[in-house]
Amino acid sequence: MRKRISVYFRLFNIKFKKHLGLWWLLAICFLLFDLMLFISRYFADKPNEFGDSAGAVNGLFSAFAFAGVVYAIFLQKNELELQREELIQTREELKGQKHEFEQQNETLKRQRFENTFFNMLQLQQEITTSLYYKCPDGADPFEASGRQVFQSFYCHKKYFDQMESWGLQQLIHNHGVQYYKDSTDIHVFDHYFRHLYRIVKYVDTTNLIPNKDKYDYICIIRATLSPYELLMIFYNCLSPAGIDKFKPLIEKYALLKNLRFDLLAKPEHKTLYNNSAYEKTPPQEN
Repeated sequence: MRKRISVYFRLFNIKFKKHLGLWWLLAICFLLFDLMLFISRYFADKPNEFGDSAGAVNGLFSAFAFAGVVYAIFLQKNELELQREELIQTREELKGQKHEFEQQNETLKRQRFENTFFNMLQLQQEITTSLYYKCPDGADPFEASGRQVFQSFYCHKKYFDQMESWGLQQLIHNHGVQYYKDSTDIHVFDHYFRHLYRIVKYVDTTNLIPNKDKYDYICIIRATLSPYELLMIFYNCLSPAGIDKFKPLIEKYALLKNLRFDLLAKPEHKTLYNNSAYEKTPPQEN
């Protein structure tokens, strides 16, 4: 029981403090009314003047009624200020929610991109692993599979040209880079190059990640390439099959950064690409 009375008293105290100004105004009104009655009763010369003094009291109450209206206006003003502050806080909360939503949206977009990217990269590894070559007429003294096919073609495959070149490296050295496209059985790598190009193209054209992050994903692709894969990519993209579309992307993202120049057919072939094919260029912002 005491606890309930204490709660009621506390609630009354809060409400009383909330309308303290109004209580003071009422108290002043009653005090002034009593004062006017006292003056009219003891200081008026004629008793009839007591009734006339009531008119003054009515005027006084009219004035205080106006004061009450003014006070109500001030109360309303305070409530409007509180509502304005609440609106400002709500607006700030909405801004925070918008920023959080944008971050979540960026995260979802990156997840969508990475899901496709890593699936394509896995498929590229499967294509590489499934590579196989054995010369139909038995002219080549090797049988190769997987990444070994790149090295076998570049160093050991026999070409029956005027000099009987051994390996694509020697063939290009003797006759020039244009002989790459006409080399025997080079079609073995067609699927490999087409899909590798599509991966790089996907990273370059996607709008799911910022431009500044695209180089990092190209680095992941580059990390999967062996030295002889890079050499075959180098000469493939100087042929009609890659010079118009794939070569510009190689130069944009430094895909040949890990290329061994000492294994090129000729050292001067390095100049057939821009330096950006071997060195990182400053990233572009969206």
